Amino acid sequence: MDSSNLVPRVPPESGQPINMFDVAARWSLCSCIVAALSLSVLGCASTNLTKDDPSSGHASGDGDGMQADAGKKPGKGGDGDQTPGDGDGDQPNPGQDGGPVSPGDGDGTSPGDGDSGGGVNGDGDGDAVSQDAGAPPNANWENAGNSACGKVPESGSTALIDNVEDGNDVIAGNDYRHGYWYSDHDAADTTGNVIEPVGVADGANGTAKSIHITGKSTSAAEYAPSIGLSFDAKGDLNCPYDASAYTGVSFYVRATTITTFDLVVPTEATSDKTEGGTCTTDCDGHYFKGSIPVSSSWKKVTVLWSELAQPADWGSQVDFNAKRIAGLSWVTPLNSSFDLLVDEVEFVK
Repeated sequence: MDSSNLVPRVPPESGQPINMFDVAARWSLCSCIVAALSLSVLGCASTNLTKDDPSSGHASGDGDGMQADAGKKPGKGGDGDQTPGDGDGDQPNPGQDGGPVSPGDGDGTSPGDGDSGGGVNGDGDGDAVSQDAGAPPNANWENAGNSACGKVPESGSTALIDNVEDGNDVIAGNDYRHGYWYSDHDAADTTGNVIEPVGVADGANGTAKSIHITGKSTSAAEYAPSIGLSFDAKGDLNCPYDASAYTGVSFYVRATTITTFDLVVPTEATSDKTEGGTCTTDCDGHYFKGSIPVSSSWKKVTVLWSELAQPADWGSQVDFNAKRIAGLSWVTPLNSSFDLLVDEVEFVK
């Protein structure tokens, strides 16, 4: 990856005395030429490189605001500091960072992931997404119904949504997915509560970690506490994602003090416009599957799109559209205390 910085020697012409002014001039000229070539190879002086912009599809990058440097091709992992090196972005030394930070992390912290968000499986672009798809959005993607959401990312061939093994609240960045875990509860229920979701060392199916929430609700709540994830988060908007390549989702779940939960699948049409959807009246009539059994032991659950229905007494009635899903939500029963864990969330064919 390192380019040669050797400057050509300038021998005197045969039988002629050395003209030091001429040598100096030639040396200066050669130095300038080689320096220019070296910068071009390194990508530092190139004018056709674009920034690693998290809002433009999370292109796999190098951590320094450019998609390529040090001889790398655009969209490929680079070194993170505009110098041939280790990908850490915190020390410019070739091959290793020379400091307390582990080589190759891309974010200036140790151990590193290549991102600014603390994940462990990073791509080096510094945008807080632990795994990115490695290319900008496809120009052929459909436009979202809400113009603030831009294009609708299409699902690819990687079914995993998140396995929480990185221990953070960012979902795996497969197939242009860029979302987060979150919790929600009715603020009108002043004595109810729910904690923010956290990764804990209690994984399903032989894995190390899962996502965890605890809380409670009372009869004062109009809607129950939940834990959810988004697929295409843009600021405060949960924008739609095209999951039409799949027939549903699967996940592992376990809980104490509750025996059932609902799985809710918000869509663009059922979500309020202020939240990334297109609904303006009678919103939040999200599709769901209700009363799914849960126990204190891990259990794998599969829910197909065909099993979902809208509430009979809530929200505008619209067709379910797998090309426009906005997330997943595990909803606890009203007027209960709960301790809920979710893991190994995947799409299913």
